[in-house]
Amino acid sequence: MNEKKKKVSGKKRNIIVIISVLFVVIIAAIFFPANYLVSFALDSENEKGSPVEKMSGQRIALWESLLPRAFPVEISSRDGLNLGGYLFFPEADGTEKTVRKNCFVIAVHGYKSSPVSMAFILSHYLEQGWTVLVPEQRSHGSSDGKYIGMGFYEKDDVACWIDYILDGNPSAKILLHGVSMGAATVMLTTGMKLPANIFAAVEDCGYSSLTEEFTAQLSEMFSLPYFPLIPAASLITKVRAGFFFGDVNCMEAVSRSVTPTLFIHGDKDSFVPFYMLEKLYNAASCEKEMLVVPGAEHAESVDVNPSLYWETVDKFVSTYFE
Repeated sequence: MNEKKKKVSGKKRNIIVIISVLFVVIIAAIFFPANYLVSFALDSENEKGSPVEKMSGQRIALWESLLPRAFPVEISSRDGLNLGGYLFFPEADGTEKTVRKNCFVIAVHGYKSSPVSMAFILSHYLEQGWTVLVPEQRSHGSSDGKYIGMGFYEKDDVACWIDYILDGNPSAKILLHGVSMGAATVMLTTGMKLPANIFAAVEDCGYSSLTEEFTAQLSEMFSLPYFPLIPAASLITKVRAGFFFGDVNCMEAVSRSVTPTLFIHGDKDSFVPFYMLEKLYNAASCEKEMLVVPGAEHAESVDVNPSLYWETVDKFVSTYFE
């Protein structure tokens, strides 16, 4: 009898051991690739260059021509990081061009990109008489930061840049204009309580939410489903970087926004899928307009059809600029 009990007990132990080993193997099989995904996507020690936005020679040349006019600026973020950026002032060139006194644009670049990518946008606003601030997002360029926050921390950084402008210009009128992750950052910023100085925003090809964006990219790049890697990677991001993917929800932000917003997207965008435009637009509770740029891939709307782009942007801005 005792022999039988020992055999049964031994079998149970073996089953428990086997189940435990299988559990560890399954967890490792999920969390190792999920951890790699977080490192690949968010760790700034990986390449800081621009694998997403195409940096044309024309854009680089334009930036280099404007750079001598730049004033390097620096602030501290709410979590103690040093953040850099460039401040550009419009030139009074003796023509009838109006220099808009005390009027600012904060132009926010995208994921693993740089202020160079904002050259066309910077140049246009300068020609229109705006003073333009182009921050270097945290974990990019000269700005500190271990992890890219995909807008979670960056929205607070933009709020700090707003404070920077208002400290010297309390009555300033400020327009927010962001591209890609910069657009997501702008939308998340408009979901916060902002001073009345922020009169409008332009978001160009931002994502509806980080969960949807990473799910789309996981499918596009690796043909993998949402489960289990996205939930695992979100948990790892919380441990390593301090936020869940679900904390970056632009649809939720624009549903709270009172800042008039222009939503722009190229209909050939596959990096931030085109369908996200309609989801964002429908979710927005603010005054809003939409621009679809035919034939434009990700972050290329201003390149593909600059006349349509700027006619729409300028008309939208003038509607809310007093």
